[in-house]
Amino acid sequence: MNLKLHVGCGPRILPGWENLDKEACVAGAKRAYAHALPYGDGTVEAIYSEDLFEHLSQQEQFLFLAECYRVLTPAGCCRITCPELIYSVQHMDFAPSEFALRLAEVWHSGHLLLPTRSYFREVAALCGFHVFFTRRNRSVRADIMPEDLRPHPPREDSGNIFADLFKKGIDSGKD
Repeated sequence: MNLKLHVGCGPRILPGWENLDKEACVAGAKRAYAHALPYGDGTVEAIYSEDLFEHLSQQEQFLFLAECYRVLTPAGCCRITCPELIYSVQHMDFAPSEFALRLAEVWHSGHLLLPTRSYFREVAALCGFHVFFTRRNRSVRADIMPEDLRPHPPREDSGNIFADLFKKGIDSGKD
């Protein structure tokens, strides 16, 4: 069985995937938390998560990645996309004197911790992953991953992290 998980699916249901969300308010979605995936060790071929990571606390980010590592098969792939902190701050339209007041705009829509690429790589490595940063719709495993729908304007693709994670020791064929 080629089990594929869509974690934090929201209203986007992917056919052929187990669509999981903590709310599960859409038909076709199952209720599950990113930090407690209800699947056995090494049973999942692919995990896709789009614009969820930044809604998790630092602790939840570690737990989510640890869970992804636990449930992935040895050659499985985890694709995570999310906004990138440095880009988000650099593209805020305000004077430095307004920084403290307006920085809250970066954390709109329930964002708790926007990562930088280096933070993302370090956290993923601590959880046992090797990270390949790619671009929108350019997954290393494009043969199984769905199309990335986000970001939506005005956020540009360059303001996002598009990452494919593989268990260390697995050769993805790219770097």
